[in-house]
Amino acid sequence: MDSVTSSNLPIYDSSVGWALGCSRQGASHLVKSTPSQDAYATWAGTVSGVPCLMAAVADGHGDQKHDLSQEGAALAVKVAIDTLYAFYLNFAVKRSTNSEGSLTSLKNAFRTDFPRKVVQQWKEAVFKNAEEKGIGLSIETIRNQTVIRYGTTLLLSLITD
Repeated sequence: MDSVTSSNLPIYDSSVGWALGCSRQGASHLVKSTPSQDAYATWAGTVSGVPCLMAAVADGHGDQKHDLSQEGAALAVKVAIDTLYAFYLNFAVKRSTNSEGSLTSLKNAFRTDFPRKVVQQWKEAVFKNAEEKGIGLSIETIRNQTVIRYGTTLLLSLITD
C-alpha cells in the first residue's frame, strides 16, 4: 500500500463540525404500537464560501388529536433547513456586498421574520400533504383542524464561524 502524503490528499472546504442524529421509538410508542413522532435533519456545507452547519429536531405532539404529528415533524425539519439555508444565503449575499449584512441585522431578522416564514412554509407543506392524502381543506375551520393534526415542536440551529 502506498503511503499517503499531503500532496495527494483531496482538498475540502474547511468545516465547522459534524452533526449526527438518530431516532428511536420510545417505550410508550412501542407499548401502544404508535409510530415515533420525532424527526431530525442536518445540512453541512458552505454558503457564499463560509462553512456552516444546520441542524433541526422536531417532536410531534403525540396526542390523539395530533394523529399526523409524525408527518408534521418530518415536514417541519425539512422546511426549517430549507428556509434557514435561503435565509442565511440572503444574509451572506448582503454581507458580501456590504448592504445591511451585519450580524446584528441577521439576529434581528432572525427574531422577527424567520419564525413567521418557517410557520408559513410549514403550513403550506402540511396543506399539500393533506391534499395528497385526500383530507378536505375547503373551509378555514378544516384547515385549522388539519394544522392541529400535524402538530409538532421544532428546534433549529445554525453554526458558522
